Amino acid sequence: MDRTAVLLLISVILLTTAACTSDKARREGELAKLAGDLPGQYESTDKMGGMLAILPVHAGMIGDRVFYLERRGGDGAQSQYMLSVELVDGKQIVQHAFVFKDAPRWRNALQTPELFKSLVPQDLRLTSRCNVTLTEAADAIDYACGGIDERLQRIIE
Repeated sequence: MDRTAVLLLISVILLTTAACTSDKARREGELAKLAGDLPGQYESTDKMGGMLAILPVHAGMIGDRVFYLERRGGDGAQSQYMLSVELVDGKQIVQHAFVFKDAPRWRNALQTPELFKSLVPQDLRLTSRCNVTLTEAADAIDYACGGIDERLQRIIE
């Protein structure tokens, strides 16, 4: 292999590595922004009258960026989820949703966040039935959990 071909190959490798590093840094920035924008209070934009609260919590056993979601329907129904978001292979932001095995124990954890100090992995079960998507403007979320599919608008306080 001549010197020019070797230099060209090295240049391609360096550019590819730089692009991957740049992409990973960009995605890490997006994840940090998402984690900062997601917490808050939301209300349903339709007649169902649902309310959703998202609270960041420390739960290192399921992830670095973890949130407690508490939804109250207009009919009084209440549901709770834990949601973790993470960057996988520096390329993709992935969320994992968990339900509480003993849901009544965790009711109103929003008002008593010290409950999360006793959280252990055995309290949770991974579910594929929950997806939360923040809108581009970060002023609303699309919520699809437990058979409920709705858009909720951020409440500005």
